[in-house]
Amino acid sequence: MRIDTISLIASCFICAFLSIAVLIRNFRSGLYQSFSFFCLILLARDFICLMKSFQNSSLYSPALFLYVTLWVGPFSLWWLQQLRPEVKAVIRRARWGYFGLLFLLGLAPLVPFYSRMVSLIQALAEASFLIPCYLWTHILVGSSQTETLPRERLRYRYAAWGLVAVIACHITDTLYFSEMSTIVPLGTLARSVYLVFLFQLFIQRELLTTPELVSRMSLFAVISLVLSGIYWLLVSWVDSRPGLFLFNTFVASFAILILFEPLKSAVSRLMNKLFLKNNILLEKELNTLTEDLRGLAEPAELSKRLASSLKKVLGIEKAALYLLERDGVSYVKAD
Repeated sequence: MRIDTISLIASCFICAFLSIAVLIRNFRSGLYQSFSFFCLILLARDFICLMKSFQNSSLYSPALFLYVTLWVGPFSLWWLQQLRPEVKAVIRRARWGYFGLLFLLGLAPLVPFYSRMVSLIQALAEASFLIPCYLWTHILVGSSQTETLPRERLRYRYAAWGLVAVIACHITDTLYFSEMSTIVPLGTLARSVYLVFLFQLFIQRELLTTPELVSRMSLFAVISLVLSGIYWLLVSWVDSRPGLFLFNTFVASFAILILFEPLKSAVSRLMNKLFLKNNILLEKELNTLTEDLRGLAEPAELSKRLASSLKKVLGIEKAALYLLERDGVSYVKAD
């Protein structure tokens, strides 16, 4: 298969899974609803685009693909508004010109000579998404400078740099899917990875460092390869025997359910040893400290053990333990 087909299939699965996962977490939240609908509109767009690669597909229509593409920008702005409610005024000022452009592009299929300018109109529809992308970048960069907590500033800075990379890759998609160039389309693949990244940042509220990100990606890659290998060994040789195919699929699924947790734990420990050695050291020291403190009631000895462990693991030179007084208000240092 070509890279554009592979990236579209991967994007469809990622968008579907993220949309379902978000709604399962909290389907009443406006932030979660907007993210879910944004994933669904991307799923619809990528699915219709995927149907284009099949000959005589009745599910593909240039006009339908155009209309679905035009809705991607408004849904992204809806999610941006839910993510940063204080920027409603900025979105309100930009929406009239942007929605006017979308309205004019939406009238294109009604023009008699539309069939001769499909590629140009589709390229303009793809390029129109750069307007909400600019708003996203502007607001993310502004948020990275105005947030008071350093961790939140770093969160928005990561999101802004990722969006810049996706915009650069999106240009290849615009040229390829509008049939104006044969350049390799990397935008769909980059957007899928970025969507997972946004899910981690703003839905799960996880801020991963570079080693943690590499460890997480390696973990998913190894588990996916092993599980795919199980299915391939049991299903690839079945050919056109439906009964045997169903039975082997059941056996493969049953084997995966049994092996998934032990496999995940083993691979996770291996990835942590390779990429997160400090975390392994910290975990071992905490386990040792827990055993040492068991049954220890002397405050001075407790303070000494804690200070020694913190110095060994985190490099903290001076540490003190304070205990709550009987009055429940003041603290006293454990000497």
